Amino acid sequence: FLAENVEFDDDFTSLPFIADDETVVDDFEDKFLFFTSEKGHKVCESEWMSSIPLAFISNDYDKATIIYLKENFGVQIFSDEIIVKDIILSDDYHNDISDGINEDFAISKSFVLYCFSQKDYFEPGSLRNYSLHTFDGDGDETWCLTEDHVYFQSDLYDDLAAKEWVNYDWMYAFDGSYMEGVASPSDLKDFVKKAFWVEELSPKNFYTDIVKHHLKSDFFKTICGYNDRDGHKNLDFIRYLDDNYNLI
Repeated sequence: FLAENVEFDDDFTSLPFIADDETVVDDFEDKFLFFTSEKGHKVCESEWMSSIPLAFISNDYDKATIIYLKENFGVQIFSDEIIVKDIILSDDYHNDISDGINEDFAISKSFVLYCFSQKDYFEPGSLRNYSLHTFDGDGDETWCLTEDHVYFQSDLYDDLAAKEWVNYDWMYAFDGSYMEGVASPSDLKDFVKKAFWVEELSPKNFYTDIVKHHLKSDFFKTICGYNDRDGHKNLDFIRYLDDNYNLI
């Protein structure tokens, strides 16, 4: 009736409507509104989307009403581009998604794999403010942003993390379980490098980003005196510097 006989008024957004599951939604306000979509439901029912306010409009409305809803009530045709650009990459919903993915690896992996499936929408570093499941230097699991120095696991990482003078919280290993069951692990790895800024550990970035950074703190107190009674940490650190003098 409104679509055919009444000029739109902003107050109409407070009216209820019928969702595509036959429930009545109180109003059109403060939520993402989509026309019914099988794919949209599949994506929006993901656990990492659980705190995002949204609704799907019933497909029982006639053509004139659908056009009216689209032009005046902000109802959109579902697309992955909207999910990425208006939700995942929006500061308005960052905390909602973070709360959904932190502390639960399965939800985090689902989020990462969805983003990977839409990789063309992400710029370098655009997901760096979302935490990832990692392991610290002691092998304990933790959640980190890549600014905390997250690297892909490798023999070099294992060797350097095991050094006694390297604290457990200096760097973290990306959980390789994100790659399990993926058709193209190398492509996913490339995406994680690009979007999250997870790095490969190398002798150079270990020195510049890890060692050199901590030389400014109380590091030397940990490799002498009571903290290194047998001198092992001190000797190993000196040996490391000697082996990598070209980086200093």
